[in-house]
Amino acid sequence: MQGNFCLILFDIFQSPEVWKDKPYNEKSDIWSMGCVFYEMTTLKPPFHAKDMEGLYNKVIRGYYPKLPTHYSKDLTNIINVCLQVSSSLRPSCNKLLSFPAIIKRMNDNALQQVVDERNPELMKTIVVPKNLHILTNTLPEANY
Repeated sequence: MQGNFCLILFDIFQSPEVWKDKPYNEKSDIWSMGCVFYEMTTLKPPFHAKDMEGLYNKVIRGYYPKLPTHYSKDLTNIINVCLQVSSSLRPSCNKLLSFPAIIKRMNDNALQQVVDERNPELMKTIVVPKNLHILTNTLPEANY
């Protein structure tokens, strides 16, 4: 039973194109990130069903409960755009970082590229906040 639970957990974060066994790209990661944002916000996964077929149908149609109205329109819009069923309608990471709602919450020079000589082309695709070290003092300690 525990194995099935793990499979279902991984499946709820998979994009519709992965569920359909179609080609996928980095936009599938945007979908998964939208699922994580949704769950961080509501403390519930965006897609829930009694069985795998029901879960499949909800994911490929993009049926998930709306965020409660006490959350900002900016947050709601970001999650909604990440959870677009059509991958062509989902933003790239760079496009998402250029959204006014994101920009107004960080300064213009807040991002830096990760540098790693082992795989320079891949690493060029990763950006992190320059002030990431500040989070060390604000995040709770690990429980493991």
